[in-house]
Amino acid sequence: MTTVHYHGTLSDRQRREALICELAACAKDMGWSSIDVNDDEAGLTGIVLQPTNRLDPIPFLFDAEGRLHALGDLLMPGGEPIFYVAVKTHYAGTDAHQWFTRLLRHIKDTFMPSLTVTDESEYWEHQDEAKLKAYFERLNRLSNALADHLRNDVARSPEGGTDNLIECITRAAEMTHCQERS
Repeated sequence: MTTVHYHGTLSDRQRREALICELAACAKDMGWSSIDVNDDEAGLTGIVLQPTNRLDPIPFLFDAEGRLHALGDLLMPGGEPIFYVAVKTHYAGTDAHQWFTRLLRHIKDTFMPSLTVTDESEYWEHQDEAKLKAYFERLNRLSNALADHLRNDVARSPEGGTDNLIECITRAAEMTHCQERS
């Protein structure tokens, strides 16, 4: 489902602090909570916005050099750094997706010129609301068709339970594993 990815660097500490303050105010204006981050173990500072509209959490976490990090680097520090942040927007809908891309554009224009955004829907590039809605509708149709197929054809169960679906998934995983070994 639709996700927006972003990465970049903001090496100027004062601009980072200004961005974090603005994001905290934005969360407050939206009625969202936010988490201020200053984690010595992970070596990250910043903020994580906690949307209430089915958007994924929105992290802006920076290391000492000002590089953005994914939420995983805060939750499980010490591994290979993840410099690409991903925020799923699909379940929040097209309005939330548009809002989020406007926020990222504002951050790029005002604070972080190196911010690079990859939008799976390509809305970031074309800014065409009709195309965005068509993209979301197409994914919803595909998702619903797959769910219907699994429920009624692949994993049909006389009792209506999920045991048969679990068995089908397990069998598919085993088949994939066997094919990989061949």
